[in-house]
Amino acid sequence: MVAFSHSYHPDISRSTFNDVGRDQTYHIAHQTIHINISDSGTGQTLHRLLWPTSGPWMAQGVLIPKCHSSTVVSVVDIAVGLVVKIIHLLHIEWSDDYRHLERDLKSLCQSLILTRSAIQVYEYTPLGQSLANTVHPKVERCHMVLLETFNKIIHYRESLNSTRISGFWRQVWWNSWDENERALFRMELSACQDPLNEVLMALNSYVLLIFLKIGVH
Repeated sequence: MVAFSHSYHPDISRSTFNDVGRDQTYHIAHQTIHINISDSGTGQTLHRLLWPTSGPWMAQGVLIPKCHSSTVVSVVDIAVGLVVKIIHLLHIEWSDDYRHLERDLKSLCQSLILTRSAIQVYEYTPLGQSLANTVHPKVERCHMVLLETFNKIIHYRESLNSTRISGFWRQVWWNSWDENERALFRMELSACQDPLNEVLMALNSYVLLIFLKIGVH
């Protein structure tokens, strides 16, 4: 028996797929490799990716139609574009609130880009379909959250176009953006990013299993 235990905390800012693992027992080439994968979100995600239910894809008992990888990539591209636009629209050098929001948005953007890369890498592998089905609702949620905020910003800017303060609309936006609403938006960004990071960590665990399988042969 070969015992293996690994703990990982992702550094999304580095944009890599290295050093991951969580917990399960696998039997490979007459050897047992024990990897501690808990019942955490990452472990459950890895289960869904490696062993999707047969027939129509299901999540929480609900039938979900198969999603093409190209569809997921398109949604990610739109979401990334919205992140870039929001950062540009709300840019104010002197605002600590802006810097905090910019950091959160850029972090989400990195997770989205990594997810896009993963979809493309695994598209024509046995993992491709379950990965696309798993990721699609998560990136759709990101898209909807970002689109809602983007539309609010555009509407606010346009509502001030005919006023004397149209040139200062960013300052007015930040001064009028309720602190609780701003905090809620940052929480929504985190709620969008966390499931993507779980998928990325699960994929790293999958890659680790492949390397282990190669190593024991």
